Amino acid sequence: MGIGSYDKKSTKTENGPNKNGCEETNNCGKVEEGLIKESGCFLCGVDTDDLCQDCGIETCSLHKHLHKGLTKEENGDNVEFCMPFRVTWREGVGRCVIATKDIQPLEIVVQDVPALTGPNYETHAVCVHCLAGVSGEFLCELCNLPFCSEKCQQEYKDSIAPYDDVTKCDLKNTGHHVECAVFSKLDHKLVANNITHGTIAYEYCSISVLRVLYLRDHNPEVWTRLNFLMDHDAERRQEELYWEMFQVNVVQFLRNKCKLQDKYSASEIEWAIGILRTNSANLERPKMVATKTSGKVIYPTFSFISHSCICNARYIQKEDDSIDVRAQTPIKKGEEITIQYITFLLGNMQRRTDIKACWMFECSCPRCIDPTEFGTYLSGMKCQSCSKVVLPISNRIDETEWKCISCDWSMTTEEVHKKFKELENEMLETYETDAERYSNLINQYSSVLWDTNCQMLLLKRYLATALSGKVTLEQIKMKLKLNDEFLRIFSIVDPGSTSWRAKHLCEVSQTKLFLADIQHSNDLISKEEFLTILKECIKDLEECIDHLRYETKGSKDFITRLKAKQFLVQATDILRFASFC
Repeated sequence: MGIGSYDKKSTKTENGPNKNGCEETNNCGKVEEGLIKESGCFLCGVDTDDLCQDCGIETCSLHKHLHKGLTKEENGDNVEFCMPFRVTWREGVGRCVIATKDIQPLEIVVQDVPALTGPNYETHAVCVHCLAGVSGEFLCELCNLPFCSEKCQQEYKDSIAPYDDVTKCDLKNTGHHVECAVFSKLDHKLVANNITHGTIAYEYCSISVLRVLYLRDHNPEVWTRLNFLMDHDAERRQEELYWEMFQVNVVQFLRNKCKLQDKYSASEIEWAIGILRTNSANLERPKMVATKTSGKVIYPTFSFISHSCICNARYIQKEDDSIDVRAQTPIKKGEEITIQYITFLLGNMQRRTDIKACWMFECSCPRCIDPTEFGTYLSGMKCQSCSKVVLPISNRIDETEWKCISCDWSMTTEEVHKKFKELENEMLETYETDAERYSNLINQYSSVLWDTNCQMLLLKRYLATALSGKVTLEQIKMKLKLNDEFLRIFSIVDPGSTSWRAKHLCEVSQTKLFLADIQHSNDLISKEEFLTILKECIKDLEECIDHLRYETKGSKDFITRLKAKQFLVQATDILRFASFC
């Protein structure tokens, strides 16, 4: 995902929007002072005497409605609640989010709705209404861009029907009407022929940017909130290839070909590009997942939440594109709320490099500053002299030397990168069902990578998954051992109520009970041992179901929960029957 909130220093570009975004009061000093002192409005820090009657937190009139959230009870009723967070400002971090009370795992911390949704800037053609895949059969009658179906085509027509001209639409929300009003006036209609995966429809590069800019004139409240966010303009200018691509395909295209030079300055367009690249999250609706597409979404409040590679919260996108941020581990009052911008499965070297490249900051979370990664050695290499673990000699992101913890043997970061790249290429060329190939790769790289190196653990996980169908008892035991190691190590760096752990518990429980059933049927384990394993499986399935109880209907995690519930019923029935036999 692409979200960020680090180093949100106040900047202002010529002819561009105020990056500090201090309401509409021109009172930047007082607002910043409120954020630093954690006083004033919970969201913007502006002075206010308006207090929430339920929890006592300060809320200005502009943001009062953003303090309340809705949660659904088990009986289906929606219940209003006070969201337990405040936006504050901290040195070296900028705007971030802290808890205003003690929060328990899976409790909602933040709810947010999209400021806008839109396609990726490098994408094949997708439906301009719902962002799903397209066939090219259904086109917009005004601008010629494609819809995925007659249904989406008609829904768009209905949405602009009250207006006799799409250029006169005055809707607060963004949608296809934004770019349609611009593209329909072009001298030559756009033709988006690149509809297959792996191709790029450059006609789409500016769509999400236009949807950001549209808010300036049609939804000033949301526009002001976007101005709180950081665009990392100075750093983006150093990305020469991307900067040139955006200048040609977005800035020059909008200002020259679309004739918007009098409406939007170059710096405004560049700001919108930076806001999208720094703060947007991936959007993956069920229909998009089914057609293998993705898009971008910006959540104005959610974007304040900082990253930590060992985070205390996670987020769930819901059916209406809104988002719930829920605690992953217990969070104390005053503690900063953090999420992961990038997968926890990568070791420090690759993860920190990717974070710096995408979000323009060096992560200094507890995991990143510890070369051992809490004793997991997820980045560890194997010493070619004494077979002990080899780690970088410091936690600097630009460290060039790796050294054995036991002897003087060393290697360079460049050599480590080379080994990682070799294995990545090997893994990409391996079919997911090729257990023999994965086993050979594990044997091949076990002399180079530490046993719990992240790449080695992924290899073991892939081998465990490939061990399916007709397998021996020893292979089933190996499958369980590999999965147990994966779960044990990664739970150290990503603890708490996580969806990946829930999925893992569901899979392992099924395998464990399958093995126990075979062993018990063949008198390889006693009835007591079988019952003990059954109870362990039931406990793990209950944990899985609990972790996933708020997942979005139709999502992969929601389906995993349904499977776990079905399997729990079966396991409970077996336990009940076995107990009486």
